Amino acid sequence: MGIGRCISMEIKYDGIDLLDEGELFTLKKISEKSSKKIERWLKNPIIELVIKKHNQSGTRSKISLKAKVSSPSLVYSSEAYDWDVAKVTHKVFIKLENEIAHKIS
Repeated sequence: MGIGRCISMEIKYDGIDLLDEGELFTLKKISEKSSKKIERWLKNPIIELVIKKHNQSGTRSKISLKAKVSSPSLVYSSEAYDWDVAKVTHKVFIKLENEIAHKIS
């Protein structure tokens, strides 16, 4: 048996009531997968995601996603906009990863 590392990461979602079940599943799946890399860089990070939909009256809605990572040492933030939940989630986490990598190196 090996010694495991206790992972204490928290992801908070705001505005998830605007998403349907498929979009919510996609958002959570991508954000949990992408947050593992952030966890390796920072101790006890808290990730906050704020989702907003724009122009909901039409058939498609533009989605804005703002992310903030709080750790004991620093706070990082990013935002992205797109028509697709998967794309906007990937974009916001790529921006976060780049900002964190830039500041810690």
